[in-house]
Amino acid sequence: MVILNTRSLLLVAVALSLGGCLAPLVIDPKSFAPPTTAVIVDIPKLNTTAVIGSVLPSIKGFHFTGNADYYFLAGEAQAPVVPSAMNALNQQSTQQIAQPNGRVTTANIATQALVTSVVGSIIDSGVIETNKKSKAFGSEILKRFPSYDLHADFKGALREGMQARGVRVTISDESVGSAPHLRWPATDQEGKPYPSGDLNGMPAVDADVLIQVSPVAIYQAQSYLGSYHRNVSVGIAIYNGRTKKYIGAQVVRFKAPDSNFEYGRYENLVDDLPAAAPALRDALLSLVPTVADIVTGRSTIPR
Repeated sequence: MVILNTRSLLLVAVALSLGGCLAPLVIDPKSFAPPTTAVIVDIPKLNTTAVIGSVLPSIKGFHFTGNADYYFLAGEAQAPVVPSAMNALNQQSTQQIAQPNGRVTTANIATQALVTSVVGSIIDSGVIETNKKSKAFGSEILKRFPSYDLHADFKGALREGMQARGVRVTISDESVGSAPHLRWPATDQEGKPYPSGDLNGMPAVDADVLIQVSPVAIYQAQSYLGSYHRNVSVGIAIYNGRTKKYIGAQVVRFKAPDSNFEYGRYENLVDDLPAAAPALRDALLSLVPTVADIVTGRSTIPR
C-alpha cells in the first residue's frame, strides 16, 4: 500500500489541475509585421451592468460568442446562468446526513431536507430579486454621470494609442448594430475552429490588419453571498485585412491591486456609484496601452 502525506497529496492535486490545460492564448508579435494601417471593427455600446453568476473571460466560450452578447446593448442575449443554491445544498447534504456508524435515519433526512429547502429557497429568491434590480444598474450610473459611455471612452483611447504608435486607424461601423463575433474563420491552439463567419461573409479591407475587440466591464459577484467586484477584460482578434488570414487572439484582463471597490450587497454598490462608476471606467482604460501594444505588434512574450 502506498501512503501519501499531505505534501504529496497537494502536489498530486496541482498536477491533476494542470494536466491537459493549455497555456493562455497570446498573440506572438513575430507572427505579423508591425502594421502601418489598421481597421478596427466598431461595436455597440457596452451594457454596464452588475450580475450574480460566473463570468469567465476567455476567447473560447465567452468573448466573441453568444455568451458575451448580454454585455453589449444589441440583440436579446441571456444574462449569466446562476447555479441553483438549493441544488448545490442538496448535493452537499447527501454527504452530511449519515450517522457515524454509516446508518441514515429518517429523521436526519427529513431535518436536512427541510433546512436545505428553506435556505436554498431564500438564496435563490434573493438572486432573482437582486438580478432584477441590477438590470437598472446602467440607468443608475447615468443618473449620476449623464455622459458615461465606456464604449466611446475605450474606442477613443484605443485609436489614440494606436496612432501614437505610428498606425493610421480607420473605424468600421458595419457591425455596430450587433455584439462582436469573429468576422472570419479562426482556430484555437489545437486547430479547432472558433464560432465565426465564413470567408465570403464580409469583404476584405484595405489595411494591414483588421482588429476586433470585445471589451467587457461589469461588477460581478460569483454568488448571492459573494462580493461584487470589477470584472474587466478585453478580447482581441487580429486578421490580415487584405487576405482575411487569422493572425491570433488574446484576452487582456484587469487585476485589481487591492480590495477597494468590492461590495457585499448590490445596494452598497449603488450607494457608492460616485466612486464605483469611475473606478470601472479606470479599470477598462488601464488595459488600453496593453491592447494597443498587442495589435500593433509591439508586445513582448512572455508577459
